[in-house]
Amino acid sequence: MTSISDIAQTLEALKHIAPSGFALAMRINFTTPTYLFQTFSSEWSKHYSAKGYMFDDPVVVWGLNSSGVARWSDLTSGDQTIFHDAATYGLVYGVACATERTSAKSFGGFSRADREFTDSECSETHDLFETLDHQIGVFEALEPSAREQLRFFAAQVSVGI
Repeated sequence: MTSISDIAQTLEALKHIAPSGFALAMRINFTTPTYLFQTFSSEWSKHYSAKGYMFDDPVVVWGLNSSGVARWSDLTSGDQTIFHDAATYGLVYGVACATERTSAKSFGGFSRADREFTDSECSETHDLFETLDHQIGVFEALEPSAREQLRFFAAQVSVGI
């Protein structure tokens, strides 16, 4: 049985791997995620929104069209200047993960400031991301009020509660 506590533990593990933060768009319908978990700084989040980066973001472009894991330095689609801008906010190195289950796409970007993610960190990040996606699916299936509980929890994670 999966609980909010299990999901929280997975998110904590992801925070440890990505000390500069992450943004996870889970269970996307058309262009809107059912759940958004975001731990990037509020300064970067405001700047990103003000500039309207979402649909030109290389992580978003890759995530909507791919599955698996890739370092930001390997992504070639989208507006690469977004990465240069992100670096000024401490988002220097990163990985993208994407998966698709039952026609619902999920993807995320994870960052650190000090160095590239190692191969084992890329693999671990992808495994944890897949685990999170699975946990969300199991939780939704078990709890009738799961969607509302997860949305509330995602909002708490995103504001640092």
